[in-house]
Amino acid sequence: MQEALAVNEQTVQWHVAKRRKTIEKLADGWKKSMAQACEKLKAQVRAYVEHPFHVAKSILLSVPTQHGLICY
Repeated sequence: MQEALAVNEQTVQWHVAKRRKTIEKLADGWKKSMAQACEKLKAQVRAYVEHPFHVAKSILLSVPTQHGLICY
């Protein structure tokens, strides 16, 4: 993936979710509230992006068996 982006001179910046323990260890204050708000925002974006894929997968792959045929 990096090679394909190198042709277009673009870089990828990954936003990985923090572990819950690292946020819990922070002292109560603005840093902890900002970390929680940032994680909530990332979770909302992740849910928004992944929902259509979940719907398509459930429609295409989880079709119940009909007439004795197994659908994959």
